[in-house]
Amino acid sequence: MSLGDVNISLLSGKAKLKDFFLGNPQGFKSAEAMKVGSILVDVDEKSLTKDTIVIDKIEVIAPAITYEKARGIDNFKAIINNVNSFFNY
Repeated sequence: MSLGDVNISLLSGKAKLKDFFLGNPQGFKSAEAMKVGSILVDVDEKSLTKDTIVIDKIEVIAPAITYEKARGIDNFKAIINNVNSFFNY
């Protein structure tokens, strides 16, 4: 996984992630499971101190998702299994 840039402003309630890349585990043909040019999340900043956080907008630019099966499992299930084994779930 890699991320090109992160910009978070609590005062405006905005967060922007750029150049997100999630690679595939070994054994899959494609190098990436997912890549996204940018993700913008706009939150109602007044709600940040409340029990319910209000999200005004989520904007995803240039998403590319590769779904692949190999050896009886898909790449996203393999990624979840890898994460779970890392955290001993």
